Amino acid sequence: MSLNPRRLAVAGAVLLVLLLLFFFVETDSGRVRKVVERGRAAVVRGDADACAALFVPDYDYRGQNRAGLEDWLRRSLGEFKFSDARILGKEIVFPTKDEAQVKLDALLRPGADASFPEPFRVQLRLHLKLARRQGQPDAWLIDRLEPIDGAR
Repeated sequence: MSLNPRRLAVAGAVLLVLLLLFFFVETDSGRVRKVVERGRAAVVRGDADACAALFVPDYDYRGQNRAGLEDWLRRSLGEFKFSDARILGKEIVFPTKDEAQVKLDALLRPGADASFPEPFRVQLRLHLKLARRQGQPDAWLIDRLEPIDGAR
């Protein structure tokens, strides 16, 4: 059986398009991973504003509104300095097309001047919503952040 050059060229073109889509089309899972990474980097930098930018504008969870969240982030990241935050594990699920949940396991390493020199582990559940913004690309933003019981 001989290969038809025309069919081979078409198959090659289709393969090339699929590879380009794979490398250049960003998935929701990839976008959620980027939110987690931006949050990790902002915590290490101590950048409360960058952390706050990852949350929905109308944040309101368990009696804490957006202003309270921003104040808590500034106080926490001002008081606690971290030299490293390592993501040990993350599980991402999508209950609906506009919602994501991330179970996050991280190791935080305090900075040299911290009053608690030992690294410690945190486990959080992030609830994200897909924010549809007119005139701008859609963005995954954190709607809630909860500690996972039993974290050490």
